[in-house]
Amino acid sequence: MSIKSHIIQLLRTEKTVPLTALDQLLEQYTSVSNAQSLLKELAESGYEITYDSNNCVSLVSLPDKLYPELVIHDLPVSIVGKKLVHYDLIGSTNDSALEIARRGYQQGTVVVAEQQQQGRGRHARKWESRAGKSILCSVIFKPDGLHPNETFPFTMLAAVSVVQAINEVLFFSCLIKWPNDVYLNGKKICGILTEFGTKNKNSEYVITGIGINVNQLPNEFSPEISNASSLYSISGIPVDRLALFRKLLIKLDENYCLYLRGEINLIFSLWMEYCNSLGKKIRFVSGNRSGIGTIMDISPNGALRINCEHGGNIEVVSGDIEFVEGWRP
Repeated sequence: MSIKSHIIQLLRTEKTVPLTALDQLLEQYTSVSNAQSLLKELAESGYEITYDSNNCVSLVSLPDKLYPELVIHDLPVSIVGKKLVHYDLIGSTNDSALEIARRGYQQGTVVVAEQQQQGRGRHARKWESRAGKSILCSVIFKPDGLHPNETFPFTMLAAVSVVQAINEVLFFSCLIKWPNDVYLNGKKICGILTEFGTKNKNSEYVITGIGINVNQLPNEFSPEISNASSLYSISGIPVDRLALFRKLLIKLDENYCLYLRGEINLIFSLWMEYCNSLGKKIRFVSGNRSGIGTIMDISPNGALRINCEHGGNIEVVSGDIEFVEGWRP
């Protein structure tokens, strides 16, 4: 734990702390014995700090930021979320995670940003974000025996984790829309993008990016994404991003550990339950194929088996679908 984290946790635990005690704590970890400069740095980062007449320090409020010292303190995880890399502004969390994975960062490392300028979804679609309104993160997974065509389980476990986290923190029941979106009350509130990377034949990894619309206002979405909304816009209740992000990391860690133990079938069962798409009529587009049909089955690798309206069955591995009837995400 860094000295900054030590001081923050001390201030969160105690109502007031003498400045001299902070000086002594700082001296234990560094050659500097003046805490004023560190407290000033914390204040500039959004921590509201006050001093009383006895030269004691109090932490009045925390910043609405996903800082590592706030996110991973006492976080009950074994792999995902043990290390967190935070940015106020970044191009893309997936790009950053791909880069640091190539540099050898440990699996389970999470890149999180308050805002990204070049966020993307499937097929290079743009992902919009406003500063401090979303949860924008990417996770590095490095399981043994990884194959480029076996990345769907990571999209699946991420989607299940998002649904579980939102349900446990906010008591909202979300649904998964194949292949990689999470919906609430008919609106998209989360997108997931999984990408495969390799450093050499003995070093392969998967990056799974997650973008959750949390506290955006209705007018903060452009007309081009009219099907998108946020948890706040739908519920009218401001959401604690820190609490939701911590819960998301816990669920990602739990589900990834299931994957490593060979229990992906449990995650797939939950994914199917949250997806609730079997027997539903859809309009689909996949490459140069399109049409209307009924979803007959979904395989653990994410492939849809569709009974086409004009006869015959086809398998769709990637593409887009719209529900014609019988399903409201």
